[in-house]
Amino acid sequence: MRPETGGPQAGGTERPAIILRTSKAKQWPTLLPSSLAARVTLLYAALAGVWILSSGRLLAMAVTDPSLLARLELIKGLGFVVATAVLLFFLLRTWQERQRPDAAAVAARPPRFARATVGLSLILLCLMLLAPALGVMVHRIHAPQLLHEAQDDLEALAWQKVRHVQQWVGERYSDGRALAGHPGFVAQAAALAGETPGSLQSRREDLRTRLEAVRRHYGYRGVGLLDADGRWLLETGTWAAGVAPELLSQATRQQAAVHGPANLPGASAPHADFVIPLYRDPQGKDSPVGYLALRMPLQPLLEGVLGGWSSLMKHGETLLLRPLPEGGRQRLHADGRVTLDPARDAEDGRWLQAQRGVPGTQWQLLTRVRRDEVLQPLQTLVFWITALTFGGVGLIGLALLLVWRQQGRLQDLALQAQRAESERAAEQALRESDARYRALFENNHTIMMLLDPQSGTIIDANPAACRFYGWDRQTLCGMAIRQINQAPPGEIQRKLDRARAMAQHYFAFRHRKADGSVTDVEVYSGPIVFQGRTLLYSIVHDISERMEAERKLRDRERLLGMASRLAHLGGWAMDLPDGALEWSDEACRIHGLPPGTEINPETALDMVDPADRERLESALRSCAQSGRVCDEEVRVHTARGHTLWVRTLAQAVRDEQGRITRLQGAYQDISERKRSEESLRQWATVFEATSEGVIITDAHARILAVNRAFTRITGYTEAEVAGGTPALLRSGRHHRLFYRRLWDEISLHGDWRGEIWNRRKNGEVYPQWTVINAVRSETGQLTHFVGVFSDLSDIQQSREQIDRLAHRDALTNLPNRLLFQARLEQALGWCRDHRGELSVVLADLDGFKHINDSLGIGVGDALLMEMATRFRGVLQGNEVLARLGSDEFAVLLQEEEGGRCRADLVAESMRQVVQTPVQIGEHEIFVTASIGIADFPRDGRDMRQLLQFSDAAMHHAKALGGNTYCHYTEDLTDYARERVTLAAELRRALEGNELVLHYQPQVDLIDGRVVGLEALVRWHHPERGMISPARFIPMAEETGLILPLGRWVLTEACRQARAWAETGLDFGSVAVNVSGVQVQRSDMVQTVADILSETGLDSELLELEITETFVMDRRRGAAGFLRELKSMGVQLAVDDFGTGYSSLSYLKGLPFNTLKIDQGFIRGIPGDHHDIAIARAITTLGESLGMEVLAEGVETEAQREGLLDMGCHRAQGYLFSRPVPAAEIPALLAARSGLPASR
Repeated sequence: MRPETGGPQAGGTERPAIILRTSKAKQWPTLLPSSLAARVTLLYAALAGVWILSSGRLLAMAVTDPSLLARLELIKGLGFVVATAVLLFFLLRTWQERQRPDAAAVAARPPRFARATVGLSLILLCLMLLAPALGVMVHRIHAPQLLHEAQDDLEALAWQKVRHVQQWVGERYSDGRALAGHPGFVAQAAALAGETPGSLQSRREDLRTRLEAVRRHYGYRGVGLLDADGRWLLETGTWAAGVAPELLSQATRQQAAVHGPANLPGASAPHADFVIPLYRDPQGKDSPVGYLALRMPLQPLLEGVLGGWSSLMKHGETLLLRPLPEGGRQRLHADGRVTLDPARDAEDGRWLQAQRGVPGTQWQLLTRVRRDEVLQPLQTLVFWITALTFGGVGLIGLALLLVWRQQGRLQDLALQAQRAESERAAEQALRESDARYRALFENNHTIMMLLDPQSGTIIDANPAACRFYGWDRQTLCGMAIRQINQAPPGEIQRKLDRARAMAQHYFAFRHRKADGSVTDVEVYSGPIVFQGRTLLYSIVHDISERMEAERKLRDRERLLGMASRLAHLGGWAMDLPDGALEWSDEACRIHGLPPGTEINPETALDMVDPADRERLESALRSCAQSGRVCDEEVRVHTARGHTLWVRTLAQAVRDEQGRITRLQGAYQDISERKRSEESLRQWATVFEATSEGVIITDAHARILAVNRAFTRITGYTEAEVAGGTPALLRSGRHHRLFYRRLWDEISLHGDWRGEIWNRRKNGEVYPQWTVINAVRSETGQLTHFVGVFSDLSDIQQSREQIDRLAHRDALTNLPNRLLFQARLEQALGWCRDHRGELSVVLADLDGFKHINDSLGIGVGDALLMEMATRFRGVLQGNEVLARLGSDEFAVLLQEEEGGRCRADLVAESMRQVVQTPVQIGEHEIFVTASIGIADFPRDGRDMRQLLQFSDAAMHHAKALGGNTYCHYTEDLTDYARERVTLAAELRRALEGNELVLHYQPQVDLIDGRVVGLEALVRWHHPERGMISPARFIPMAEETGLILPLGRWVLTEACRQARAWAETGLDFGSVAVNVSGVQVQRSDMVQTVADILSETGLDSELLELEITETFVMDRRRGAAGFLRELKSMGVQLAVDDFGTGYSSLSYLKGLPFNTLKIDQGFIRGIPGDHHDIAIARAITTLGESLGMEVLAEGVETEAQREGLLDMGCHRAQGYLFSRPVPAAEIPALLAARSGLPASR
């Protein structure tokens, strides 16, 4: 309510509301009374004095660090300034309020309010004193504990260093006694003193040499001999000051070694003298014949004992003290400085120290640290506690003052309300005229307002309007309606004019509230005449909930329509009394009609195929009569001439009396499902009726599935052949070259077709026309073989089996590469649409091939299934695990909700579960994994890049030694690019004669003769220089260049060996390494025969080195291959023996001449007992099998001696010679032939 500003004639703008009159308030004087000013000043002086004195005293008690105390004093002073400034502000603000014309309410405050204000100030002062008091309490509690702990540390440190000094003195005594106790040394010293005749000059030089050796070995500054009278006989080193006579007397009295006090000539180079009497009688029963004097510098002792210090007290120090003859003590510092021992260091309280005597000496060892350093952390803690308490108390005080001030204002408002009530009582007569209107207006829960139609100003508003809009009445009354209405101002004015003219009463607007929100309202407005003025009354209804409900209803209808279209599902309803039928838009579309088409039940039934119409009518009739649900699948002929399969659903709707009055249901187009079912039936019929035998194997020719025609033709059931190979059908009529050419044809062209003679289960041999096709993944990796004979048949017993073979791994039932790539493409699409992230994790089992080949396929398969189970255990539900190849697994990870991909966590979990031992039967197997990670979109943008980059990261992890995981980096791509470039350059190098052979001799350890030469290829690149074989040999094996490279090496080695043989050089034999790839991809036996024939080399001069790993990989066919080479006269050696998990029972049947111990077992000789045991076992094995044993990589004489001890008589390595060019071999052979046997 506003105060009255005039009568009815004051301008004609009076509000139609009750008008309040207010009386004039008393005016307070403009100046504070002098007595009040004096009291305030005295109170401020008293409180400030108490604060300054008490807080300063408490801070001085809690903090001793001057700099820290200064900072606290600064904070305390700033806090006091802020507090007094706030109090001054509120005091002046209160004084200003008393000067206002309406300050009567302030003056009327009760006296207890003023007393409470003073009490509040005292409480704030006490709270401010809490800060230094809290610091004092913390200091008093924790300072003794810190000092006690520091003293304990000093005592322990002093005791430790005393033992160090005692040990040092004991070592000096031991050095002296070692010489003095030697009879020969005493005799020589006595002879030198003249007591025994002899050759003094030679004896003097002998003793000088001996003493000088002692001095240099033990680091003495001087070593000398004195006779029984203390005269120098012999001295070495530095003896500037000589030996104190009292030391000689003391040594004679005690008949034992003694030492003197530390000699401190200056600020550096302190030393100590040790004197040992020399007796002919070991018991010391006679007089000494002389004295042995040792002078030891103290600097090493000072650095070792005084220099080290506890990490807890970084600025402490250790002093070594000795008494002075004239009193007092000298102290030695770690840097050799000498100072007087301060007597009052501990007494004045600046230091904490611990002092202990060194037993057997006059020395005292002192450790000390400054008290300030020990208490520094506590001082810092006190500082922060005090500062934070100051800040907290200040904030609390400010909050209390604000609350107190607000309380005063509330009291003022209460007093004003009391005065207003008395004034309203005086004006009761004036308010009675509009009491009825005001009661209706004020008490109505409907939003009501009065507006000026000309200006749009809100004249009055009831409380419901104030609550709705959020403004108080005074603010709302006086606002223009355009400040609330969100319509354009011109439209608002037109609406006001129409309402005034009674042309329109109902309006819909959007109104803004005080909090900024906008809501939908309905406004009923019309003109009203009040006290001669035409105003507009407006009744406002909030329709926001109705509008929101309508919006949600529209959204639901739109979503329902969308779902119906996607599911091909249309709704319908029919009233039974009148037969009215109603179809949804989707139902019309299904039947080929425009949306909204009106249709009757007869027309709808006519669209149903006649063969299904009667069945549908019967089901609908039963639903209408008994309420049984109708669910029929019928054919429908649409208005556009198409025939569809439609599923018709219907259910009964009952009224309040339970009578069925309505049917409602849905139509669903199921034509696609019907076509799929028909296709499946056709496939099943074809698979069941085929007469051709079909056999499916994996990439290793293990049989996975056969059809019934296969069983009918061969007599073998699927259970009998599963896991085996097609070799069980061989008839024996074909030579092995036939099968080799067959597989070569499949490798080159992907398929083979022709006639084969096979054998049935009953032994019958029969011919069959066979077609064999190789199945490869999208990346070109071989996954399966499919063989069809007699006719094309069901590759699997059903279409599901075909789909499983195409998308699932047969062993682990995990997704295969094809299915993994499909899911990866799907995930990439989602990530591109939603800006998501994903990771591809590729894991390869380290050493799996060796385990699979050495322990059998069954163990390998069991290991793979166990790894698949473990990998599933570390993954979550939406993460994809697949098996891409033999021992290669892949994981697809998408980002978590609100987070990032957990690729590192999954990779580490996979690595850990792999390295846990696996128990398979009687075997406990240990494997590790190499894991690579590529991320989208950081590393790659498509499937090909992610698979390629994760594979590169995995190979990098394997190159690091395995059992780790690596993220992809661009360096790996550069490395791969470099390998491609290197392969091209190697091809040119083969054509450009850039390759050369070097030869490393193999030596007989007994007589030193060269018994063989190993040919090693070297590449002299014209730009890169020498390239290591470790870089280009693996790359050559991967690219196939190993075949021409290996043939060139073998040819060149045989040619060179023939040239040496013709000159009469005795080089034993030349050894050539053979790659496993050479044997797999070529006819190695024929190649060796051709090269021997071409070069004319005697086959006995050629030795082929084949790795143990390759032999075990090819064990089923290795024996025959090796015997063919052996029959030609070629020597055979097992290279890198001990690394391939050989079966001894298998090895004994192979025709090898030599076992070569891998250099990994030689490096640990003679220090590693495990390597010695393995090398010894291999040597014993070779001897037992009648084979020569040769050690690789011998580099030290200790290794040579160790090999001889265990019975290994042949070796090669840098101890004997590095690989050298062929031109240096004759000279090397000549030099080695003259070596003695001991070499």
